[in-house]
Amino acid sequence: MTESAVSLARKTVPFLAPCRLSIVVVVVLTAAVSSVEALEPLLMKMLFDSLGQESVMRDFTMAAVGLVLLSVGNQAVGGFLNWLTWRVRINVQFNIQKALVGRLFSLPISFFRKRSVGALVLQMNRSIEGYMGGFSEVTTRILPNLLYLSISLVSMYVLNLHLFLLALAFAPLPTLIGIWAAKEQQEREQKLLTSWCSVFARFNEALSGISLVKCFGKESTEGQWFMNRVGETNRIVMRGVQRDTSIGSVTALITRLGRIAIALLGGYLVLQGKTTIGTVVAFMGYMGGLFGPVQGLTGTYQTFRRTSVFLRSMFEILDEPDPLQDRPDAKCIANMHGDVRFENVNFRYDEAQTIQNFTLDVKAGQTIALVGPSGAGKTTIACLLQRLYDPQQGVVTIDGVDLRCIRRDSLRSQIGCVLQENVLFNDTIRNNICYGRPDATQEEIEAAAKAANAHEFIMTLRKRYDTMVGEAGSLLSAGQRQRISIARALLKNAPILILDEATSAMDVECESQVQDAIDKLIRGRTTFVIAHRLHTIRNADKIVLIRNGKIERTGTHRELMLGSPYYASLVRKQMFGPSGKERLAA
Repeated sequence: MTESAVSLARKTVPFLAPCRLSIVVVVVLTAAVSSVEALEPLLMKMLFDSLGQESVMRDFTMAAVGLVLLSVGNQAVGGFLNWLTWRVRINVQFNIQKALVGRLFSLPISFFRKRSVGALVLQMNRSIEGYMGGFSEVTTRILPNLLYLSISLVSMYVLNLHLFLLALAFAPLPTLIGIWAAKEQQEREQKLLTSWCSVFARFNEALSGISLVKCFGKESTEGQWFMNRVGETNRIVMRGVQRDTSIGSVTALITRLGRIAIALLGGYLVLQGKTTIGTVVAFMGYMGGLFGPVQGLTGTYQTFRRTSVFLRSMFEILDEPDPLQDRPDAKCIANMHGDVRFENVNFRYDEAQTIQNFTLDVKAGQTIALVGPSGAGKTTIACLLQRLYDPQQGVVTIDGVDLRCIRRDSLRSQIGCVLQENVLFNDTIRNNICYGRPDATQEEIEAAAKAANAHEFIMTLRKRYDTMVGEAGSLLSAGQRQRISIARALLKNAPILILDEATSAMDVECESQVQDAIDKLIRGRTTFVIAHRLHTIRNADKIVLIRNGKIERTGTHRELMLGSPYYASLVRKQMFGPSGKERLAA
């Protein structure tokens, strides 16, 4: 069931609470300024009515001085109010950003598998901007408009009943028009948000995969697709502008006709001697002020309707359930020994069964190689070990403790990994290597780089370890990125290691050097090696052959060569080619 806008608005109170005193000051000062402004037409009445009177100089001077003081005071308070309002806006926006960013980073990988990163970023930014617009409208316009409207109506009623009734006939019309238009504006805002998220999701994908786009010569196609969608969305915007402009024109016409009507009736009453020129001037001032608050309150209602779209979008992220959230009694484990057990584990992505009845015991310090065809579930097992997912059935333990009983940050701090996709940040080589250990010394960073065979190429760069790697490491080759990733895992010095195709992007000579370093590193550590290049896992303590999410056979390389025809055929194909027969050089 969809939550109401009011219910969603209440849920934003924690973001406002730290600024509650400043918000109260803003509201009170804005209301005070608005109330004082409502006195201006009365001073104008006094000024004009003093003309031709015996005490003209005294009354005229008092009115003039009052208007000057009113203007100076309003400007002084208005300047402070503007500064304070912006301070509140920035602090509230920061609180929302903090909550959204924290939530996004805490959500499981399954959340991101179903969403585009570009769309998420746009959704977050547009939601915050939309909410802040509504927040400003509520804090700076509702109470001031109500106060000004109340003072105006009372003043007009006291000044002249006939003019008051005429003004009252025109005042509700802009409100009725605004309420009628609000529903369409809300629906349009929702449509625009959905459209822009879709457009920038694809645009982000195209830029992220720019190499593929260029390889296929699709630069013009992708650019045209983007511009076509932008054009379609802009047409929605322009239809909205046309509609809003028409509504605005009608509202402005009503306002103008109201003032003309007051001027005509007021002039007639002056000629009849039933009112004064000052009273008509005051009414003219109040008419401008009267329609302003009425339209302001109508605008607030429209803004609130539109803001509800952004609130729903914002809380779509904030209210997303986190199935991997730490239990209240989850504990930190400072020093893991490294015994790992998968017990009757079953796991599926959506409807696709990936791991079935998976049971595996790994002693501390053992090297376990996971081999099998693509999609067999090897990387999923590594993800379950890091608790990036929870199994639907069964349990994964380290040192006999269920992973669900360990705090996630504590668990992952004890695991080093080199992922299949080498993720580097647009930062220096040094900061990428020490990502898991920000307090590492330069000597430790260099030692890890040397062990990963990265130090030599780093020293050839102009800025060496201070070299920026570019977005996603784009300024480095695939092999260089792989070696930086390995150095990062080595430096973390964790008791458990996951190497997911850690040497896949290296040439033969480089692979041999890094493999030697890895062989030294994994001694005494529990290591899971995921590899398709089977010659790299010959020395593993245990090789686990996985097919269709199940363990087909386990053993050493020699045992599998003798006992598993499938494993033996994989080895022969990699050594001699698809035919399994050795090929002679031409």
